[in-house]
Amino acid sequence: MYQSIAQPQNRALPLSEPVLTICICTHRRTAWLIACLQSLANQEPNTPFCVLVVDNDADDTARSQVLRAAVEFGLQLRYVHAPAHNIALARNAALDLCDTDLLVFFDDDQQAEPGWLQHLLQGLGDADAVFGPVLPIYRSTEPEWLQQGRFHQKQARSAPDGTLVGYGYTANVLLRRDRLPGLRFDLQSGPTGGEDTRFFHQWASLCARFVVADLAIASEEIAPERCTMQWLTKRHVASGHVHADLIRQDGRSLAWAFLSAGLKYLYCQIAAALTCYRPVRWRAWRLRGALHYGVMAALLGARAPALYGQEA
Repeated sequence: MYQSIAQPQNRALPLSEPVLTICICTHRRTAWLIACLQSLANQEPNTPFCVLVVDNDADDTARSQVLRAAVEFGLQLRYVHAPAHNIALARNAALDLCDTDLLVFFDDDQQAEPGWLQHLLQGLGDADAVFGPVLPIYRSTEPEWLQQGRFHQKQARSAPDGTLVGYGYTANVLLRRDRLPGLRFDLQSGPTGGEDTRFFHQWASLCARFVVADLAIASEEIAPERCTMQWLTKRHVASGHVHADLIRQDGRSLAWAFLSAGLKYLYCQIAAALTCYRPVRWRAWRLRGALHYGVMAALLGARAPALYGQEA
């Protein structure tokens, strides 16, 4: 299923048995991936870990640079070529090939802040998974409304007891792989996104317990093509499709869900019009409305827009 697996030949690599595996799924972003690996190498060496890089590109062009970086940074690393242009397949490869009980999912365009890993481990406790925030980094040339609105930020919310409120994501999460009841990432969701939302929603329905570690911070460099209202709107519409699928899975009334989404969409459009003089607020309302539009479109049978696996 996976075309090739390689690891650097370096006798100087640490020999400690890894306690956890950090999986990075990548697709044509080698420069950012190298920076990501360096940030992992800079973590305090309190907990031995290994890195699993799953390359989802058609060709394994990143192999030599990744293996060379592993030697330079002193990382225990395996490189896997899993070509499909489908992030869900890459994540499933991580589940198949990880041989530690603890597994971290981390994105290739992210960098771990100092102390990130220890905060994740400390936050996990006896929970099944712990989520950390992902803070966006924008180029200085990006518009002010984007930098103020921080629409790409992933910030898991927690209840007073520390448990997760809402849906999980794979951008910055530590999970107990040994507690997974045979779950897989949905391959049909790979190009449109939302495979991680579906995965953690299904796990939560089986009484899994998720918590939040606010200090386990990762930063994410945002690609220029994702810094437009057009891309953000498309992503929110796709998220609406995911929500519609979860409504179906939960057995909720589709008619009521459609009516509710329609009323919310109308409310968001009115709120956007009333705040048109505030560059951040009206865009926030428009994007919220796009999510509800996506719910309605999905319930009517429309296909979700493709977001991933197409960028050059």
